Amino acid sequence: MNSYRKILALGMLASLPGMVIGASRQLSPAARQDRENAVRQAIAARNYVGAQTTIDELRRAGYVNLADILTRELKSAQANRGGAPVAQPGNTEQLLLENQNLNNLLADATNRAAALEAQLAQVGQDATTGNANLTAAQTEINRLQAEINTGAANLATARGEITRLATELEQARGAQGGMVPQTTYKAAQDEVARLRQQVAAQGNSTQEVATLRQQTEQLTKQLREALESQRGMVAQANYTAAQNEIARLTALENAKNAQIAQLEADLQNLTRDMGNLQNQSDVIRDLQAQLAALSGKAPAQVQRFIDEIDNLRAEKETLVRNQELAAAKAKEEVDRAWNRARDKTIEANRLNDTIQTQNEQMDDLRAHIKALEDTVGQLQELLEAQNP
Repeated sequence: MNSYRKILALGMLASLPGMVIGASRQLSPAARQDRENAVRQAIAARNYVGAQTTIDELRRAGYVNLADILTRELKSAQANRGGAPVAQPGNTEQLLLENQNLNNLLADATNRAAALEAQLAQVGQDATTGNANLTAAQTEINRLQAEINTGAANLATARGEITRLATELEQARGAQGGMVPQTTYKAAQDEVARLRQQVAAQGNSTQEVATLRQQTEQLTKQLREALESQRGMVAQANYTAAQNEIARLTALENAKNAQIAQLEADLQNLTRDMGNLQNQSDVIRDLQAQLAALSGKAPAQVQRFIDEIDNLRAEKETLVRNQELAAAKAKEEVDRAWNRARDKTIEANRLNDTIQTQNEQMDDLRAHIKALEDTVGQLQELLEAQNP
């Protein structure tokens, strides 16, 4: 195997015709490594001009591949304003794309939850309006009750006055031996007539009160029907929407779990690929040792070939580092997506509880309307008792 590698190395050296020894100023491996480190430190510090200057120096020294790798890192850092290099195409890019899709789904869930909250706010506003109408109806009923009580008191006073005058008239008639002076009798008759007219007028007022009471009953009935209809349509629509949102979030969570499982499998594949790259690094180091043994025969060519191998190693290390960064970023995105999906599920449950509370409040409102109807019925019975 070693003989085969030596033959392969000599063949690669023979495939470099026309190469001029000493055409560019070579750097020692330590100097090359120092400049490579200097470039990455300059990129990390956002000293892009200094990084480009050092890259140009490496390119002039013959480290073309290394210069290309560092140039890509520089451009990636400039595009990301000092962030990590862009991930290489492959499994990592697919993972990031899947994470972006998941983020879009979660954003859609957020928008739907906001719309549902707006609908619930509308239900609360409708309930507030219903309470205001109910308060106004109660105020009107109280006013009518006061008018009925006043009318009943006035009617009782008028009837008492008629009874008193009739009694006085009978007493006067008895005191005169059954004869009452014409003027006294006429005055008494006029007073009785006046009082009867007053009673009749009071009766008309009572009739108006009864009419107003009927109108109030009709208003209360319409209010109750409107609130029942509103409760049946709005609350049911919002409850159905909440149930649908919960089901959709559950399906989203299941899909997210499946994506997480796929991400874990992809990470395992990346780990295996990194192991394979490590094995390749061992082969490259063995080849470097063999080439070093041949350096006495062709120092310049062997050194250049070693530099090319160093460039390949640097490119491999950069690829591994990018894959590790991309895998870590993908895992962080998955964790954040998991937390957002969990928060949205909790929010949907809270919205469902709010809808249930609104339904209970509407039931209380309906019971209050029933109590008002009972009060109106009692008022009607009182009027009938006062106006037989």
